[in-house]
Amino acid sequence: MKNNNLRPLSEEQINALPKLDPTSDRFRICPNCKIQFMTNHLSRDFCNDKCADDYYNKHRRLTKQATVIVEENKMMKPHQEVLATSSSPPTNNDLEKNIQILDQLKINPEKGSFFSQEELNSLGFNFFANSGTGKVPDNDPACHYVSFAQYRIFRIGISILLIKLNN
Repeated sequence: MKNNNLRPLSEEQINALPKLDPTSDRFRICPNCKIQFMTNHLSRDFCNDKCADDYYNKHRRLTKQATVIVEENKMMKPHQEVLATSSSPPTNNDLEKNIQILDQLKINPEKGSFFSQEELNSLGFNFFANSGTGKVPDNDPACHYVSFAQYRIFRIGISILLIKLNN
């Protein structure tokens, strides 16, 4: 439905709009969309109600995911202690072997592919022999990946991994 009653703002209306003044106590940057704005209410932190709802829903979801991860880590702790005491420090040969294993896997070049951790373990994959770790940009701050040369591995579940080619 088209609204024909819309008209551009007049010069007076534009001049009446609050100007952005970073020194003012009413100046805000929306935590959700990062837009700068001037608020009419000192208690307002978001540029609009939708941004506030989106922000709180996202953080509630992340808190729930973090709780699940903490519980998974508690379950994995005995296994990690066994790995830490039974494995020797990784070598360059271990990293090269990991890369050879990953080269043999059929990985979708655009979306990546899912594998179980047990599958990789059965092939002799050493998760401690890696090229480094990193955070996923523009995403959940708790979301990390482990690099193995041109490959990135993301933990999706307790034993499900997403392997992607590094772009």
